Amino acid sequence: MKQGYTEDDIRRGRGGAMIPIRAAENIAKDYGYDQVVIIARKVGENGVEHCTTYGVDKANCDVAARIGDFLKYKVMGWARENLNGEPFGNRISGTKRDERGRT
Repeated sequence: MKQGYTEDDIRRGRGGAMIPIRAAENIAKDYGYDQVVIIARKVGENGVEHCTTYGVDKANCDVAARIGDFLKYKVMGWARENLNGEPFGNRISGTKRDERGRT
C-alpha cells in the first residue's frame, strides 16, 4: 500500500501517495541524470500536489531542491511554511533531508 494512504483513500480519490526519493533515484540511475525533480498532482475537490527531488551528490541534491522550491513556490503558489513554521516540503507533510543531503 502507498505510504500514508489506505486503499479506501486512494479508491475514493483522497489525494495521492507521496513519491519516495528512491523513485527519483531510480529515474536518475536508469536514464543517466544527475538531478531529478518530480511534480505530481491529483486534481479535483480532493486534490493534492507533491514534489520529490534527488541529486546524485550533495551539490546536485541542493540544485534539485532549489529547482523544486522554485516550481513549488513561484510557479505553483505553495505556502512557504507548515504548522511548525518550518519550510514546507509538500502539501501533505514536510520533506526532510537524509544523511547524504537528499530531500
